[in-house]
Amino acid sequence: MPMSMLIRDAVFDPETTELLISAYEEAWQSVQNSGSGLAADCEQNQTKLMLARYIIEMCARGERDQIQLIAGALGYLAKANLALATSKN
Repeated sequence: MPMSMLIRDAVFDPETTELLISAYEEAWQSVQNSGSGLAADCEQNQTKLMLARYIIEMCARGERDQIQLIAGALGYLAKANLALATSKN
């Protein structure tokens, strides 16, 4: 799901919208470059959705530092993945 679909009903100024999209794209690129199974075809839609929702939420709370948005989204994704893996065992 493209980031633009998630933010279409949100009220962000053009500069913030660009920040959201850029942070999302960089976070997704990091996941892909990591070789993680979260980038696999069967997982990527859920992974992208989690990244996008986290970034939008943090931006709605006032975070405007792109590095913090990316790092936070990747950390959130890692914790969620660990919790899921732990619950399966």
